[in-house]
Amino acid sequence: MESKNTESGQLTDLTIEDLNSAVQKWESDLRFYKDDLIFIQHIMDHYISVILLHENLDEIRESTMRLEDLKYRCDGLLKNIASLRRKMGDSFQEDVNNALLTGYSKLKVRIKGFKSDFKALKVEIFSIADNAIEIGKREKKDLDATDPN
Repeated sequence: MESKNTESGQLTDLTIEDLNSAVQKWESDLRFYKDDLIFIQHIMDHYISVILLHENLDEIRESTMRLEDLKYRCDGLLKNIASLRRKMGDSFQEDVNNALLTGYSKLKVRIKGFKSDFKALKVEIFSIADNAIEIGKREKKDLDATDPN
């Protein structure tokens, strides 16, 4: 996608096709992230008993709240994409107007922030789950060592 920043910071030389292509990719990415958030929730649910016994409860509560916030933000971004698509559909011009560029630019920044927050939370949750798995292995090993059979 060819885009240029002018001195005022506005994007120029974008066509409706360019915007549509970017918006389609964002929508696809966000749908993947939404599915991944559900998977992360399942991981937390699966290991919750070990996590609650061995992890800092405030940290777990904070991670859970951020997970819920990311789910909410993802849904909101998908709604914003649908709204931008409607506006793009209403634009019968080949040139992109300032309202579309503004909406596109704001959405681009919000999606970038979402992706960054998602990646950080995913690393954190996987670290917690990995710790829970290791604790489970140690506990199983300890049980096996004390089993006389």
